[in-house]
Amino acid sequence: MPRTVLGRLACAVIAAIASAGCVPTYAMSPENAAVQRAAIHHALKRDSSTLFVIASKRAKLARPDLSDRAVVCAISNIDIKFVSDTHATYTATYACGMAPWQPGRTSPVATPTIALDLLKERGLWMINGFL
Repeated sequence: MPRTVLGRLACAVIAAIASAGCVPTYAMSPENAAVQRAAIHHALKRDSSTLFVIASKRAKLARPDLSDRAVVCAISNIDIKFVSDTHATYTATYACGMAPWQPGRTSPVATPTIALDLLKERGLWMINGFL
């Protein structure tokens, strides 16, 4: 095989390996993304107490020594990725400690993550499932 063909083949293989697992992201204007993020935060307010309970239970699962203790959690990071105008993934990382723990005063004992699949139906964002 000529060198140029081998070079092109090698580049193609390297590009395929480098892009394995990459998922194209949906392009949304920054203004619309800001509006949709606010709508998502507003819609998830009614589910926030349930999500805190789930984070607390996940912290206890990760740390069996906490199983008989009260664990409180605070959101430490939220990431929202838009798949389309009506589909997004929401990932929240929580910092958890033993009650009466307060964020920033001492280090968390666990940092569980909750990932949600969100769908927008009739103008409202709703949880479609856990990821």
